Amino acid sequence: MTTVHSLKLDRVSKSYSGAIVLRDVHFEVEPSDFLALRGANGSGKSTLLAIASGVLRPTSGTVSVNGLQFRGSAAERARGNIGYLPQKYSLPSSLRTRELISAVVRLRDEQRDERVWIDELFEGFGLDSFRDIEIAHLSGGTKQKVAIVAAIVNRPMFLILDEPLAGLDDNSREFLLDLLSQLAATGTGIVVASHGKDVVSSAHHVVEVSKGALNTGARP
Repeated sequence: MTTVHSLKLDRVSKSYSGAIVLRDVHFEVEPSDFLALRGANGSGKSTLLAIASGVLRPTSGTVSVNGLQFRGSAAERARGNIGYLPQKYSLPSSLRTRELISAVVRLRDEQRDERVWIDELFEGFGLDSFRDIEIAHLSGGTKQKVAIVAAIVNRPMFLILDEPLAGLDDNSREFLLDLLSQLAATGTGIVVASHGKDVVSSAHHVVEVSKGALNTGARP
């Protein structure tokens, strides 16, 4: 049963030049859900998450966030409820780390002082010494941390992360997993695609993706 507050994919399919990537997928995430997606490379996980975040349009089917579809004037309001980390991302290389995160915070309609929250995220991910470093000069692992903070900092209702542990040091991995559990406990709906066993063990439900379809043996 669909609740008022949910992220829902209904009979979603996606194909490229006739090649089917996703086939008739139904997928629903409610507040406080913590789902782990796993599957082989090329199984359709990243495509599923890109469609769920509103970045990619499905070939058929609908996607809605709290009843709002990614169409017309409702699209931006729907996206405003989602924090998304794609597996492949691009950060503005000329900005300093603190400038990027401040810019992301300013995008939110509801303005509030988030300095304490930002400090917590920077400390947890070991980013304090990189606040004034231009993103172009950061290592791949540090860029990954910055991208994660950008996805989380506005406290979205739904958080979609594609392989977030890639390139993270052990302390940052542990901090992120603890943080995700805390966010889920306070109402954030979370979907994480990962090959990591630690994500699977932290999640409430595990969904297998194979050849563009979901394994119905687990709760999707």
